[in-house]
Amino acid sequence: MKPEKTQTKLFEEGFGPFVSTFSHQARNVISLILSSTGILRLYRGKMDNQKISKHLLNIESQTIRLNNTLEDVSFLAKHHDGSLSNNPSPMEPLEFCKKQVDLVKSWIKHID
Repeated sequence: MKPEKTQTKLFEEGFGPFVSTFSHQARNVISLILSSTGILRLYRGKMDNQKISKHLLNIESQTIRLNNTLEDVSFLAKHHDGSLSNNPSPMEPLEFCKKQVDLVKSWIKHID
């Protein structure tokens, strides 16, 4: 019989593919940011405000994406080392759902 795998061993086995995926995602985001900043640096004088705004929005959204990914990694690290606390509290499901709907509506308005 094989001994059961410990949680640490399972984490370590999943860590390699995770690091590979994370590195790939981070490189993609950083490449997009560098591309947009390079375009702005080289061609800013020849671009209209709409194109400049497009590149600035791309830089902003990719920076937010990278930050969110780093927050996910931090969360996973806290979960792994046991420092993540769980303090559930009572909530009103209907009120929670209404807030989520309002949040999505605000996102949609921002996109349009």
